[in-house]
Amino acid sequence: MIVALFAALLIQSNQPTFGEMEFLPAQVRDRYIHGALAAWLWANADLEHQGLQPLYCTPLKLGLTTDQADSIAQQFANEPRNAVRRDDDYAMILMLALKDTFPCPSPAAAP
Repeated sequence: MIVALFAALLIQSNQPTFGEMEFLPAQVRDRYIHGALAAWLWANADLEHQGLQPLYCTPLKLGLTTDQADSIAQQFANEPRNAVRRDDDYAMILMLALKDTFPCPSPAAAP
């Protein structure tokens, strides 16, 4: 439910695109990335609470900084196979990059 709500808010609001992020002041950019990371973390917690697979699975003791998260998003966007456009929503690109970088084990492979 939280995932759907967050996705709906992204679609309805004026969120920065991937291309616009480089033009934001550093402090605004860091706060936005921090907020997006927190939102995806909350979405993961809600999915896990419902017994569903989370969006992505970071190692248990890994805490991502905004610089690390942005680096993951940038690397993901620079891979031609991902077909990221500069007008794509940054928070969605970040989530897709986290899914790609930290895939969850398939339910059959989980202990």
